[in-house]
Amino acid sequence: MKKRIYISAFVFLLLPGIASAVNLDSLWAALKDSNQPDTTKAILLIKIGKEYRKGKPELAISKFEQALSYARKAGSEKWEHNSLKEMASVLTHTATDYLNNGKSEKALEYYNRSLNNKKEMGDAIGVVGNYHNIGWVYELTGQYDMAINSYTKGLNVLNEEGFKKETPMLLSAIGNINRRKGYHQEALDYYSRSLKIKEKIGDKKGIAVSLHNIGVIYNEQGDYTKAIDYHTRSLKIQEEIGDKKGIAYSLNNIGAIYKIQGDLAKAIDYFTKSLKIKEELGDKKGIAVSLNNIGVIYNKQGDYAKAIDYYTRSLKIQEEIGDKKGIAVSLNNI
Repeated sequence: MKKRIYISAFVFLLLPGIASAVNLDSLWAALKDSNQPDTTKAILLIKIGKEYRKGKPELAISKFEQALSYARKAGSEKWEHNSLKEMASVLTHTATDYLNNGKSEKALEYYNRSLNNKKEMGDAIGVVGNYHNIGWVYELTGQYDMAINSYTKGLNVLNEEGFKKETPMLLSAIGNINRRKGYHQEALDYYSRSLKIKEKIGDKKGIAVSLHNIGVIYNEQGDYTKAIDYHTRSLKIQEEIGDKKGIAYSLNNIGAIYKIQGDLAKAIDYFTKSLKIKEELGDKKGIAVSLNNIGVIYNKQGDYAKAIDYYTRSLKIQEEIGDKKGIAVSLNNI
């Protein structure tokens, strides 16, 4: 979501509510003038809608709809486009707000309304974005077939338009669902197709993510040699581009595989390196995970005093951040 930057005169900073009210009053007064042409009414309604956008999104949407009606009546393509654009923006932001508040049905309703607006505008990338958002809501609610259907619709639009940059995102999304459903070969196919396009367009961060995803599949299949190979390749790229968070999680993943293989010395080495970076980043949840992982290794080695020390340090952080699931794990480990 874009951050809004407000540059205002001193008096406006002191009295933002009054300034907004005065602006709205003048806009409404101008709109009530029956002699105004339809194009001007459309412009005024768009401005009024923008005033309501943040606090009263439903009201903003209704004003943009009215603006659209006047713009079409006047035959103004410019203001028709602007009305649709503003409406789609508010619809998308409102849908995201609903999703963040756990109201998935309302989120779907608004993403679909935004999708229809993007279609009317002929905004192919906007259409793809909405198909992705809709798919994500279905994925979050466990409706995997519906999610794949939405992601596939997005891919079809991209194929028709010849876009490449956005394609890997949807391929990876379908790969993720196949992985969740336990269809490892299908997931591997989608991840590999995503990786090829990222390599073609030189998207290094994306390449690292795809290599990680493929590594996860091989890990779940028990092919630890290939899993370490892909995670190591991902780690190397993350080091090249300076992605510290990515480095920390790749180190953790490699450590976890060495733990499974019984190479505890290598596992604790990777976990410790991961922990150090997470501490640099101030990633409290990540720190707690690493402390727990290191505790597991000391536990396996029979060094129970150190194991309890690391579990207890992890528990303390989890209590600080309110991570109930993490708290339960740490208590159980202790």
